[in-house]
Amino acid sequence: MEPLLNFVLIAALSVWNAVSVESRDTTYNKFHLRRPLQKEGGEGSEARNALAETATDSIPEGQSVRCVGNDEDIFRWSNGGLHRYPDPTIASSWNKKWRDMITINCASMELSYGSPMKIFLDEGESVLCIGDETKVYRWQNGQLRHYPSPTAAASWKADWRDVVAIDCSRLSIGRPIDEKFFIKEGDNIMCHGDHQHVYRYTNGMLRHLPDPQIASSWNEHWRDHVQSVDCSPFEIVKPLFPKPEFFDIPVIAPFRVGRNSYYPDEIDLVVTKNTDAYAPPGQVKLVLSTEEHITWWKGVYCGAIGGWEMLGTVGDRHGPTSAYFTPEILQDAVLCKSQEFGTHKCLYELVLEGIERDLDPEYVYHFRWVSDN
Repeated sequence: MEPLLNFVLIAALSVWNAVSVESRDTTYNKFHLRRPLQKEGGEGSEARNALAETATDSIPEGQSVRCVGNDEDIFRWSNGGLHRYPDPTIASSWNKKWRDMITINCASMELSYGSPMKIFLDEGESVLCIGDETKVYRWQNGQLRHYPSPTAAASWKADWRDVVAIDCSRLSIGRPIDEKFFIKEGDNIMCHGDHQHVYRYTNGMLRHLPDPQIASSWNEHWRDHVQSVDCSPFEIVKPLFPKPEFFDIPVIAPFRVGRNSYYPDEIDLVVTKNTDAYAPPGQVKLVLSTEEHITWWKGVYCGAIGGWEMLGTVGDRHGPTSAYFTPEILQDAVLCKSQEFGTHKCLYELVLEGIERDLDPEYVYHFRWVSDN
């Protein structure tokens, strides 16, 4: 109980800092103003001297502002204009110290008024909800997610105690967020609430292991360590095939432009200039396709980081399918195909005749499987 109490006290005190309960109303006129508005008291220069005239070039970006004669509205100085804060929630989301405001004569300075401010929270921001200061939330993917303990909060954000206090009534609140796990390449994962599926973490994504045989082909001790985690931050993509036998690649002559006959396989290589104006700098475009009569799986695998499928065709999905890869990844790429009983065999390294260096990003390399009988 004591750690939870410390969690509450530290988080609450770091934000409210002696703001009274009455000041937490959602209307501005019940907030304590650190620089109270002074009323005009006469004509001429004496009234003007009551409030300092502030030149626009001396107002810092993001400064909270009140205008003489307007006790209701608080503005944010942004891009040379005044933008009204509709409520304390929105004000706090932009500036935790929005109450530190200046009062100026907006009319005499002929200031422009822009559109009202909308709520702004950084991804991962720590949030306290006004009226319930016993909980600290994380703003994630458009939702507030409760940190159940200081340990969980610290696993996601070292400075989680640096919070913003806002009215959460209009915000979506998701399920609590668990302690962040440090997942590495090849780890086996089960998702909270789903104990029927096991995934392999690879290349920043989760891929389903359909059965124990496939799981064992990737890691024979896969049952020994399966983490149960919150999978919402991860993308779940297509299931894994059995791991190909990368260490049984026969010595085959390098690919040449045109027809390459490696009985029983025939593979055409077409090399063209890459005219894609949006091509990622320094990356090579690889293309794979098959003739219509070829229905068994064909693919390009990378053996360097756990054996992940780079491109693939199967059934009536003949391609062309394409993607960009770095030359370093392509050094470990191999052409593979399915065989009897669902096994996969990697047969051909992506080595080109007459090229002793990396594949050139200025070109597109299209491998077309034309025969596999």
